[in-house]
Amino acid sequence: MNNPTHNNDYQLLRIYSYYRCLLGGLLLAMFYSSLARQVLGHNDPSLFLASASIYTALCILTLILIWWFPKSPSVEQTFTVLFIDIVAITLMMHASGGSTSGLGFLLLVCIAAGGIFLGAQTSTALASLATIFVIIEAVYSIGQGEAGSRYVFSAGTLGVMLFITSLTLNYLGGRLRISTAEAENQAAQAAHLQKLAQLIIERMHTGVIVASASGHIELLNQSATKLLAASSNNDAPPQRLAEIPELEEHLQLWRQEPQRKPGTLQLNPNPNQQDHATELRLSFAELDPQQHTETLIFLEDHRA
Repeated sequence: MNNPTHNNDYQLLRIYSYYRCLLGGLLLAMFYSSLARQVLGHNDPSLFLASASIYTALCILTLILIWWFPKSPSVEQTFTVLFIDIVAITLMMHASGGSTSGLGFLLLVCIAAGGIFLGAQTSTALASLATIFVIIEAVYSIGQGEAGSRYVFSAGTLGVMLFITSLTLNYLGGRLRISTAEAENQAAQAAHLQKLAQLIIERMHTGVIVASASGHIELLNQSATKLLAASSNNDAPPQRLAEIPELEEHLQLWRQEPQRKPGTLQLNPNPNQQDHATELRLSFAELDPQQHTETLIFLEDHRA
């Protein structure tokens, strides 16, 4: 049986893969256009172009693999995808002027995704790697004379934001997993109780019919089927109460006077043979007395 949690992880990862492809294509389009020529890759255009191109190709390849193998990815595979994002964004950020370019904020999306897809320790490790890469990029830029001392504050702020994002999403992701597990357990318990109740109803000697307000028969257990079949020329179970006019008449009388004690129902496929008539004792109950949507009809063989 498929695990709903794994299916959700696969769906979320597929959505994230669409985002990655869109991001890579958008960055390349902006680089070739005049919209952000002064921001994207202005420090090292060749590095930005190579990083963005390879990153976009890897994103498309990952999306194709996800479509070909529709199953929940392992932790190692998810970590590899997010690690590629961090490396590519760090290189493009360095080529565009470092953390002051604004591209560093894209790392927050990667860390947020890690908090959703990965466990607490793994996502924290991912945030640590991203922070280390940001600091290394800042130190390298300062060493090359490409940035001043305020660059360190910008990189440090970005690192703190990465950890805050990781911790926040770890907490929310943990609560979400707990809620999902509880919902799955409750659903499984409800399905078990429903199956148990249905089995009990089917094994009851008393005939049980559930009829809607419009007269459609929604449920008919085995005992009710046998009792009605024994008094009918039609072997097929009835689909509507209108097929049993006497029973429908008793039900209408009971609905008009709920305190009225239901009588007995005599059904006979052959009116000339009264000795073989089936006499059924009736009782009615509203499934929901407030809504009056469905009625329970109980049939007992009065002869027994």
